[in-house]
Amino acid sequence: KEVPNWELGDGWSIVDGKASNDGESGSNNLRQDGILTSGKSYQITIEVSNYVSGNVEVSAGGLPRGEMTANGTYTFTQVSNGSNFFIIANSFVGSVDNVSVEQLDPNNRWAVQNPDTSAHTVEIREGEAYINYDHDAGTQGATGINQSGVFPNTTSKYEIEVELGEVTGQLKIQTRGVVNSISSSDSNTTKVILLDSSADSQTVIYIVRLSNAVSGSAVVKSVSVKEITNSIKDHSRNSNDGILYSGKALALDPDTDAIDYVSLKPSNEIGITSSGFTFAIWFKADSSQGNGSDDRMFTSLRTSTSSYFSIGLGDSGYLRLHFRESNTSLPSTLVQTNYRDDKWHRVIVAAAPTVQYIYVDNELVGTTTRNLGATPSADLARLGTAPQPSADYSLKCNLADLQIYDKVWN
Repeated sequence: KEVPNWELGDGWSIVDGKASNDGESGSNNLRQDGILTSGKSYQITIEVSNYVSGNVEVSAGGLPRGEMTANGTYTFTQVSNGSNFFIIANSFVGSVDNVSVEQLDPNNRWAVQNPDTSAHTVEIREGEAYINYDHDAGTQGATGINQSGVFPNTTSKYEIEVELGEVTGQLKIQTRGVVNSISSSDSNTTKVILLDSSADSQTVIYIVRLSNAVSGSAVVKSVSVKEITNSIKDHSRNSNDGILYSGKALALDPDTDAIDYVSLKPSNEIGITSSGFTFAIWFKADSSQGNGSDDRMFTSLRTSTSSYFSIGLGDSGYLRLHFRESNTSLPSTLVQTNYRDDKWHRVIVAAAPTVQYIYVDNELVGTTTRNLGATPSADLARLGTAPQPSADYSLKCNLADLQIYDKVWN
């Protein structure tokens, strides 16, 4: 901060616009008071000139940084501990000039929490949070960044997106008492957390000990918290409404007390016909749901009790497809990959009258040779469950971007 109110310790003087030290007073400070906000990250730039001996350091109230022992311009990042800024001479003979102390991302609302600055590092660097936790050194405890007051409506649902850089060890994202663990496999990804209502008003991101003693580091590039206000109405008069999370995904959670599903228009009106069709959808299946033999993400009805075409997950999380020829139930087709993995996948089924092609994540993963029966009757199609809604045939998942065409894609 370029203001003239420097407090000069022993040995310091202002000569020709530069702060110089004669080195005769050992360790002493050049100080500005009241210019920092405790817990915020600052970028410190300092120019050393006329260097003769000793070293000079800088501090935003924490451990001194630098030990500069040569002429040059130096830049450091440090989280402030208090409101005062220090330049520390250790038998330093030389001058310093062009000192700037700039808060990084002054609109940032994240607060830093660090029980031991000598062992752990938590800094906001150009808008990104860097967290390094060493379980084996110093004081153990909650180490990271936190922000209060981000859930203004305690009865609402929220979507939290955490964009991550490199992660080692384990990062715990704690929201309203709910813990979500992240490890190195989540490096350079965006973690999406769906949060139900609660009375707590704080979201906290920590690297801490979980079930075992864990050390690690992480870069948190950005965090966004969005209140979920969109809803999808179930027009079947069963009041099984859905929630559209920030316009991105329909969240379905089968529960024996209130099965989540959405009724669509009749199958023949949305393009499921015997002359062929193409079905495409994005899905993310929740691994916390136990493996069922027939958990449906979509069902096209032939009658109120039978399916014409359905797709979902079966045993071991395998992709399961079912077609019906007239009144005959054809064998199901399983793609033997576990898709109950908490990751987004896009599935496409290009169904010609006598052959059907199955694509997942833009790769052909299976071909079937079923004869599509007569065009289904005017019964409603459904997302998330079977013709007769049941928790035993419902998939816990997020669904997005459903597309149905009354023609077969090449």
